[in-house]
Amino acid sequence: VKSTEITYQIGSSGVEPPEGQWVPNPPQTSPGQYLWTRKTTTYTNGSQTTEYSVSRNGDDGKDGEDGKPGPAGQDGRGVRSTSVTYQSSSSGTTIPTGVWSSSIPSVSAGKYLWTRTVIEYTDDTSSTLYSVSKMGGNGTDGKGIKSITEYYLASASSSGVTTSTSGWTTKIQTITTSKKYLWNYEVTRYTDDTSTTTSPCIIGVYGDKGATGNGIQSITNYYLATASGSDVTTDTSGWTTTVQTISAAKKYLWNYEVVTYTNGNQSETAPHIIGVYGDQGKPGKDGHDGEDGVDGTDGISMILSNEAVALPCDIEGNPLDYSLATGTAYVYKGASDVSASATWTVSWSGMTGTWTASSRTYKVTGMTADVGKLTIKAVYSGTTLTKVFTVTKALKNIKVNKLSAISGVLG
Repeated sequence: VKSTEITYQIGSSGVEPPEGQWVPNPPQTSPGQYLWTRKTTTYTNGSQTTEYSVSRNGDDGKDGEDGKPGPAGQDGRGVRSTSVTYQSSSSGTTIPTGVWSSSIPSVSAGKYLWTRTVIEYTDDTSSTLYSVSKMGGNGTDGKGIKSITEYYLASASSSGVTTSTSGWTTKIQTITTSKKYLWNYEVTRYTDDTSTTTSPCIIGVYGDKGATGNGIQSITNYYLATASGSDVTTDTSGWTTTVQTISAAKKYLWNYEVVTYTNGNQSETAPHIIGVYGDQGKPGKDGHDGEDGVDGTDGISMILSNEAVALPCDIEGNPLDYSLATGTAYVYKGASDVSASATWTVSWSGMTGTWTASSRTYKVTGMTADVGKLTIKAVYSGTTLTKVFTVTKALKNIKVNKLSAISGVLG
C-alpha cells in the first residue's frame, strides 16, 4: 500500500454510489439523504482499489393526532469522523491483533498489509472496515546476452546455404570471381546458457568487371611556319607533323594537337604560336667599309617540359596518381633562358592544380572532366607565346583499387 484516501458525497440512493464530486470532509445531510464514504487505496505497483460505505439521515417523525402530541421522530445518523490505520501480518485471512499504526509499515516479501478504517457516527456508534494486500516475492533472475559470435562463408551459391554447410569461419573470407557471395549468420549466447542462431544471409557480392573505359590512343602535333601572326586556323593549308623551319619570310611557328581516344573520338586544341623568327640587322652603307650591321635578334620560343600526360584511373574513373601531371614552362631568346623576365598567365579547364610563378611550375591536383587543359601564356619583349598542357584520364586499362558490395541483406 502506497496511500489511502477517504472522501465523502451526498447521494439520493443507498444502493448506487453517486456520480458527483467527492470531498475530503463529511458534508451536512438533510433528512432522507444518504452520506456515502469512499476509500481509495493506491498500491506500490500503481493499481488502486475502491471501497464504499453508506448511511442515511432519518426522516422527521409524523405529527401526532390532534389532541395528543405525536412521538418525536428518530434523529438521523451522520458520519462524525474516519480514521485509517495499518498493520503487518503473516496471514491474509485472520485480522491481526497487534498495534495498529497511522503510518504504513514496511512489509516483507510474502507478508500481508492490513488496512483498518473506523467510521464514527453522530449517534456515537461506529463501524470498522478491513482490507488486505500481499507483498509479492522477488521475481526470477532476468536473462542477458553473454556473447555474440559472427560466422562467415565465401561461396559460389546464392541460395540454399545453411549453418550446416561446410567452410564457415569466424573471420571474414575473401570473395572472388569463383566465390562471389559472402554469407553470414550469428550465434547469440545468453547468461542462462541458452542460445539462438540467425538464418544465413548474403552480406556482400563480388563486383563484376566494368565496361571498357575511354582512354587516349594517340596525340599528334601539327606545325606550320607562316608570315601570319594571327588568324591561323586548323584549316589553313601547309600543316605538317614535323617541325617546320621559321625564316624572315615565315617568322611565326604555329602548333596545335589532335588527341585520338580509344573509342574513336577526337579532340583538338586551338592553334597557337610557339616560336618567332628574329629579324636580321641592316647591312652597312656602300662606298666604304661601313660599320658592322646590328646582329639580328634571337628567336623567342616557349617550351613546356611536359606537354601531355595520360593518368591511370580506378574503376570509378578517378586518377590514381597525379605525380605525372606536372612540369615547368620556359621562354628562350635564342639559347638564353629569359623565363624570369617574362610575364606569365595561366587558365585551367576541366581540372584543378597549382601554378608557382617564381619557378613557373605547374601541377595538377584534381580533374573535373575526362580531358583537362592548362593554357599557359608568356609575354616577353612585346611577343605573346602560348602553350597548352593536356591531361587525360587513361580509362582503357582500369586498375581496381576499391570493391563495394552491390547488394546485401542484414540479419
